[in-house]
Amino acid sequence: MGRAVATYSRGRTGDAEVVAGVRLSHPDRVLFPAAGATKLDLARYYETIVDWVLPHVADRPLTLVRCPKGVAGAAAKRGTDCFYMKHSKVWAPPSVRRVQIREKTKTGDGERIGWREVIGAARLVRSLFGVLDLASFVKTTGGRGLHVVVPIVPHADWSECLAFARAFALALVRTRPALFTERFARAGRADKILIDYLRNNRTNTSIAAFSTRARPDAPVSVPIAWAELSPSRTPDRFTLATVPSRLARLRTDPWKAYWSTKQRLPRHGIRALEGM
Repeated sequence: MGRAVATYSRGRTGDAEVVAGVRLSHPDRVLFPAAGATKLDLARYYETIVDWVLPHVADRPLTLVRCPKGVAGAAAKRGTDCFYMKHSKVWAPPSVRRVQIREKTKTGDGERIGWREVIGAARLVRSLFGVLDLASFVKTTGGRGLHVVVPIVPHADWSECLAFARAFALALVRTRPALFTERFARAGRADKILIDYLRNNRTNTSIAAFSTRARPDAPVSVPIAWAELSPSRTPDRFTLATVPSRLARLRTDPWKAYWSTKQRLPRHGIRALEGM
C-alpha cells in the first residue's frame, strides 16, 4: 500500500473547525494537558495518519475511550473524566455503525518491570513463536508494555485461539517462572510480566495501532520493526506530536510483511507447547 502524509482539509464555521468534513465543537479544548494538545490537534493527527491507521481498524468493532473534558491525570485514572464506550446507545454520531457482541471482562499490567525486561520478554515470545513457525510482529502499547501480534487466516474459532493463547502463556511461565505469570490477580505479580492471553477472547480489546491513549502526554501505540527495539528507544517518544513525522520519514512500513502473511495455528500447537 502506498503511504502519504495527508494535507489538512479544514475550514472554519463560526467557533467550530471542520477537519476531513467533520465539524468540531470546542476545537481549542485541551485534551492532553502534559502535551498541550487540543481537540483540533487530535483531529488533525488522525487526518494526517489516516492511510496508516485505517487498515488496522476498518471493518473491526471498536471500543472508544471518551474524554469529554480532556485527560486530567489522576482524575482520569479514577474514571471521573474518561470512560470506555462499548455501548453506542450511550452516545454515538450517526456515522458510527453498531454491532451486537456478547461480553466478558478484562484486566491489566504488572508494575515494577523495567523497559529492558519488557524488550527481553518480547524477544523471547518471538523466539517461541518461531519454534512453531509463526511469524510475529511487535508494537508499543502507548504504555509500559509491548504487544506481540501473530496474524492468522480466519480458520480457527475464538475458543481455539483462546486455548492456544493460554497454552502459549503457560509455556512461557514454565520457561521463566520468576519473570512471567499468567495469573490475573494483582497480588503477588508486581515484579512479573503478565502474559495477558485473555486479549484473545472474543470480546476483549487491545489498543489499536496508531491510536492515541487517554493519558496526559498523548502517547500512541505504534507498530515498529523488531530491530527498532532498544533500551534507549523508550515508548514515550511515540506521541501525537511525533508520530506523523516518523511516518513521513519511513521508507517502508515496518509491518509490510504483516499484510501478506498467511499462516494458521499449528495443527498440534497446544500439544507442542505442553511439551516445552
